[in-house]
Amino acid sequence: MRTRALPEFLIGICVGHWLRARRADNIVLSRGRAVTLEALALLALAGTWIALGARPDSKPWLDSGVSAPVFSLLVVALAIGSGPLARLLSTRPLQILGHASYALYLLQEPILIWILHIPLVGLLPKPAFLALFVAVLIGASTACQRFVGEPARAWLLGRPGRAHPESAVTITRLS
Repeated sequence: MRTRALPEFLIGICVGHWLRARRADNIVLSRGRAVTLEALALLALAGTWIALGARPDSKPWLDSGVSAPVFSLLVVALAIGSGPLARLLSTRPLQILGHASYALYLLQEPILIWILHIPLVGLLPKPAFLALFVAVLIGASTACQRFVGEPARAWLLGRPGRAHPESAVTITRLS
């Protein structure tokens, strides 16, 4: 069993619980504070990367867990903020890609194998091949999410005895 990622996993759980409590209190940062928090998170991430002497071809700063608190700050800034990066990531096309990200993860290898079996595709220049691969992968993953993932989720949540994940825990504020 790998325990190397346990600290990042625990940090993620703590951040998730904290964000859920903030959402129950309807806390949203003002635009100015959100921009400041996003900027601080990105600067801290860059500073961590530089301080650890990371080169583009190595990634000890990413694998060491040292940057986990910085990524947590960025996640918090994006989740409760209204800065430019949060607004960009909340656009409809990026939300669709976010929902399809697991399907994208699952389909990348099969799509690559399938594309390589198409005659003459392997002869394309690398940029054209990459563009074709990304386009097919995004199309397949969004279709898979829309026509397989969402109906399956609706079916599972509609079964008797199943509770909707959001209704499993109710947070109320006592004042």
